[in-house]
Amino acid sequence: MIVFDLKCGADHRFEAWFKDSDSFTAQAASGEIGCPVCGDDRIVKAMMAPRLNIRSHGREPSRPDPDANADAGRDVMATGGEVPAAPAATPDPATARLMAVQGEVMKRLREIRREVEASCDFVGDRFAEEARSMHLGETEARPIYGQTTEEEAESLREDGIPFAAVPWLPRDDG
Repeated sequence: MIVFDLKCGADHRFEAWFKDSDSFTAQAASGEIGCPVCGDDRIVKAMMAPRLNIRSHGREPSRPDPDANADAGRDVMATGGEVPAAPAATPDPATARLMAVQGEVMKRLREIRREVEASCDFVGDRFAEEARSMHLGETEARPIYGQTTEEEAESLREDGIPFAAVPWLPRDDG
């Protein structure tokens, strides 16, 4: 297995594991790799840091598979950091299903963000203060969203103040 640093057309960066360099090339060419942030399937290899094998605690250094990283390093260096996808094969059914589920989850999280932004008031880092004030009847209840610290969130939970934490993806419009 080999891990590649990848990026999409919107410059979102992420890591993904592949059987080998050819597996990446095949999956990228057929649009089977999607950005976990925006779903874009225009995926290329991003510049990667080299793997260093350093002796530690008297143990022998690990020996990399020369075939696993040779193509990746050569491709990245030869193209200035990006390797366009080339034609190729289909992923195994489990990988294809995982990628489909991941894409659907990301799509739904983007929809949730749009809905929250359209129907709630943004209160920024005053979220805990505003939620508490509404719960105590000090201010009129309304739908809000914002950020809070883990400590403030725990305090809201302890006091029985209802709220939900939502994974917040970057906007798909950049």
